[in-house]
Amino acid sequence: MNSTNTLNLNQAAIARECVITQLVAPSDAPDWLPWLTEIGFIVGEHVSVKRRSILRKGAVVVRVGQSTFALHPEEAACVLVRPVSNHQESHSTHLPTSGVQA
Repeated sequence: MNSTNTLNLNQAAIARECVITQLVAPSDAPDWLPWLTEIGFIVGEHVSVKRRSILRKGAVVVRVGQSTFALHPEEAACVLVRPVSNHQESHSTHLPTSGVQA
C-alpha cells in the first residue's frame, strides 16, 4: 500500500489511534509475519503507540486490541498503519467500555 497517509508504527504519533493496513517483514526474518499475526497484529485491527524508549534503538510500546506489547523498532517497522480520522472514530464498531446496554 503506497498511500501518502500510510506509515509504520515507528512513525506513528504517540496516542494516535491507527488501523493496521499491512504487515511486511524483512527478507532475513520472514517468520515475523506469522508471529505478529498470532499476537494480534491483524489488518483492520486498531493499534496505538503508547510510548517509546528514549534510546534510539529502544522499544516501542503499542496497544493492539486488549493487549500491550513492547516491540523492537525493527518489528514495529513491519506494521504499516493509517491514522484514524475523527469521522471514522465516530463510526467505530468497538463496543462501549462502560455502561449497560438495553
